[in-house]
Amino acid sequence: MKNLNSLDLPHRYQASLKDTETLCAKTLRELKTKKIPPNPIYYTLFYEWISQIDSDLSATIAETLEFDNYDDASAQILFNMLWSKVLGQSLQAETTSEILNELLDSFDHWLRSHDHHYLILNGKIETLHQFFSKEDILQHLQQEVLPSIKAYQDDTFQLHQQIIQSQQEIKQLQTELTKATSLAKTDELTNIPNRRGFNEKIKAMIDNANTQQQTFSLLLADIDLFKNINDQFGHLIGDSILRYLARLLKNLIKGQDFVARVGGKEFAIVLPDTSYSDALKVANNIRSKIAAKPLQAKSNSLPIQLTVSIGVAIYQLNEPFEQLFDRADRCLYQAKANGRHRTVGEDAL
Repeated sequence: MKNLNSLDLPHRYQASLKDTETLCAKTLRELKTKKIPPNPIYYTLFYEWISQIDSDLSATIAETLEFDNYDDASAQILFNMLWSKVLGQSLQAETTSEILNELLDSFDHWLRSHDHHYLILNGKIETLHQFFSKEDILQHLQQEVLPSIKAYQDDTFQLHQQIIQSQQEIKQLQTELTKATSLAKTDELTNIPNRRGFNEKIKAMIDNANTQQQTFSLLLADIDLFKNINDQFGHLIGDSILRYLARLLKNLIKGQDFVARVGGKEFAIVLPDTSYSDALKVANNIRSKIAAKPLQAKSNSLPIQLTVSIGVAIYQLNEPFEQLFDRADRCLYQAKANGRHRTVGEDAL
């Protein structure tokens, strides 16, 4: 099937009747196999995954299913990603404009209206077990299930019509969101602060430290032999590991601590009001937690032994940020040079 324009809603789901029937049947079959209810959101995401309309989104959905991370929360995130692509911008951008409120109201109405379609569609699917021959199953799909899906698609098209009516306002909103996107501070892959977000946060941290005369510690963690992991298991698994590590680091820190992705495979952890000795303990605890749980991809029988090297430095009051970062970076480099999977503090420089 040819690749459709993933950002043009009227054409996004346009396909021949034969292709549509095949995709619908595959979508429903996968939902049933994975014991996931065929509500509109789940159905749409599985349809996106199977149809490969958007290769990036399809890969993200596949990765979520690969590591058994698919639940209501992840489905909402994926569905927001889908609509972000449809609108050409992120729905997370901060704005109070009237047009966005109108669109969100229409979106909410669209979601509520599908409760009825879900009940009907679910009932149609539940009756599939009554049929035994391929002909009867196909007839039931064509006469009962597909019309229910068509009703869902019609409602989706109605939502698009609402968007079309405000086309000029949407273009203006997209221009504003484009500017906001250029200043985005969140890493799209891991959903934690990126380098820009880190720089903003660390500046505020330094200002507060100098005002309150309270220092803080900086940890730089880098995944060991990450290129080998990508080469052996593929970049999709590599991306999944980056997301996994971001979540793990967020769970391992507390209070005002924060973590950011500051490089391809490098993470920064900032520990406010934390002594040098305590920072070393935190770093070693992080290393131990990461190494203690080998990862396993369903598509590969080999376990992935994940380890990190960490450099630790403590902020000296009134010093430039670049000096702090340079010390932590040199510590990290030394940890790598000393054999990886270890922590090196600035007292070793």
